[in-house]
Amino acid sequence: MLHFVGFSMAFLGLLGQGFAATNTTTQQCCAMLNANSYTVLSSNAPTFEFERTDYWSTTTWLEPTCIYMPKTTEEVSEAVALFVEHGCRFAIKGGGHSTIPGAANIDNGVTMVLKQLNDTEVNVDEHWIRVGTGNVFAEVYRELDPHGQVAVVGRLKPVGFGLAVAAGVSYLSNSQGWAIDNVLSYEVVLANGTVVEANATNNADLHWALKGGNNNFGVVTHMKLATYDTKGVYGGDLTYPESSLDQLVSANYDYIVRQSVQDPLTHCIPTIGYNATSDSASAFVTLVYNDRVNSTPAIFQPWLDTPHDSNTMRLRDTYGSLVEEVRDSTGDGNVTLSKTPGLHSTASIELRTFTIYPDEDLILDFWHTYHDWMRSWSHIDGLYGFNQFWALTPRTRAEANEKGGNALGLDSAGNKPLAIILFNISFHKLEDADTVLPAFNDLVKSCIEKAKEKGKFHPYIMLTLAGWDQEVLTSYGEENVAKLKQIASAYDPDAVFQNLVPGGQKLPA
Repeated sequence: MLHFVGFSMAFLGLLGQGFAATNTTTQQCCAMLNANSYTVLSSNAPTFEFERTDYWSTTTWLEPTCIYMPKTTEEVSEAVALFVEHGCRFAIKGGGHSTIPGAANIDNGVTMVLKQLNDTEVNVDEHWIRVGTGNVFAEVYRELDPHGQVAVVGRLKPVGFGLAVAAGVSYLSNSQGWAIDNVLSYEVVLANGTVVEANATNNADLHWALKGGNNNFGVVTHMKLATYDTKGVYGGDLTYPESSLDQLVSANYDYIVRQSVQDPLTHCIPTIGYNATSDSASAFVTLVYNDRVNSTPAIFQPWLDTPHDSNTMRLRDTYGSLVEEVRDSTGDGNVTLSKTPGLHSTASIELRTFTIYPDEDLILDFWHTYHDWMRSWSHIDGLYGFNQFWALTPRTRAEANEKGGNALGLDSAGNKPLAIILFNISFHKLEDADTVLPAFNDLVKSCIEKAKEKGKFHPYIMLTLAGWDQEVLTSYGEENVAKLKQIASAYDPDAVFQNLVPGGQKLPA
């Protein structure tokens, strides 16, 4: 298979440092799993290639020795104990939506694919849904829609539950907080194979740590999520031509500092994109009002005043209807990328993110800088990219504290709104990554420096949007990092999830 040799192999090299396990040892682990009649795919299995490449980005197509697909929490527990006993490296895959090599796949190790942990249980009266972490968010919407309830989960159907140990922006985040703040309980397999529940009363420290601490503590097999009654939702997509983009950025800024702050029922997904094939820029914006209203609320007027090509906003009885339309407009995040029947997306995708105190001139400059940079790289086959500016309101952060707190370290912003800046690029040929990705990284660094020069930079890095070398957990602050390390030492004293699970955002040394 192809690996991008320069830029990403620097990362992949980190995955092999300090581990005694050999490929022979891993083969033995695969053989022992197979001997126990578990679902194990070797490299010559008919479905191995499908599972190996069932990821959002080709940057994560690695070469595991085998793929293990547990059906129950007990099978996860037995496998983890086996891996620890024999020193086998492994990766944990839920939805596979990260672009970071090694985050949910591994070279010369065992990739544990959780997709068969797809059970669900709904308790309408007590307002919760329990889900296996092999589910994707489409199943959550499908289960809850008939009951007139909704959970605080991701906005794209095929995304999985790695989001719910990272941060997690939802349609309801402005009123109910992050996805992590609405996880009532995690079922976790620890390094010694023990299965524990982590919630507000049992293993409360682990519950807190998992709300942003990623895969550093165990394998999460089930989650119990809070649900909320809904009578419907108003929303849809607006599309904008290139001639409207500067005005659109102003509407986006107004949303961050005014609309989202004044009305917690609002939600917005703004996307400004550039397509190198057509040398054109355009935008689509998903606007959501989390209530049963029959017309567009007046607070969204700046978006309507910006000249646009289309508008599908309407009242919907269920969130499933909204999610389906968002999927159709975004291609599950791949946007314009080509598909081959029977295969996965052939796109290489990279994300970069940082956080600022909102500044309209700065946000507009970010878009212009990004647009100019994309045009300078338009010779790259299939190049597409988009820029997003997300609101992170004081209300969202307050909800986190009211629900037990999380590890993200955002209290330093006080009562000020924040803006999460996202840069995305995708292209068809993985070999182009050696040249494109370092330049892309430099572009984002230049924007960060501009924010620092204006005194608008905030250190928080959202885990689900981060590039492979962005130090996410460090951005949570020294106090929270120290607390995370202490909790990891208590639940994983031999640092199994630092060493045998090398991928993903790890605790700093």
